[in-house]
Amino acid sequence: MSAGRINMGLTGVNQRASVQDVHILIGMILVTLVPHFPRLPPWVILWCFGFWSYAILIEKLDWFNPPGFAVRILTFIGLSGILLTYRDGFNQEACVSLLATMAGLKFFETNSYKDRMVIIFLTYFFVIANLNTSTSLAVLLYMFLSVLVITMVLIHIN
Repeated sequence: MSAGRINMGLTGVNQRASVQDVHILIGMILVTLVPHFPRLPPWVILWCFGFWSYAILIEKLDWFNPPGFAVRILTFIGLSGILLTYRDGFNQEACVSLLATMAGLKFFETNSYKDRMVIIFLTYFFVIANLNTSTSLAVLLYMFLSVLVITMVLIHIN
């Protein structure tokens, strides 16, 4: 009887994300990442869209995720690209670019509830970074709407 109490509410914790969840999570990241596009290198934007498209195909066509060593190699390639792009110094734009690069790869690890929650909380960092770079009222209102979208996704996933 006590074993049943331990497992209560934990059904689906280790299930793969559905196609709908992947679409919702990618849409949420896009909402928060769009204001950063003018400051991101073009290859980072292509990197994200390429891997997000592949993540959608993984879920739609029931493909397997890339093996762990391949994701580690891609992580090293992304980090190397950021270091080569921002040779002058590691400033806030470099940090946002690195975060976007890793967000592109994070969708290969959406096998558990915890991974989906990490993606959701990652987007709050994009909002905070944008509030640090822009001071206009329009951006503030857009970021407020972004936080609203993120919170709605958080409720949906939870």
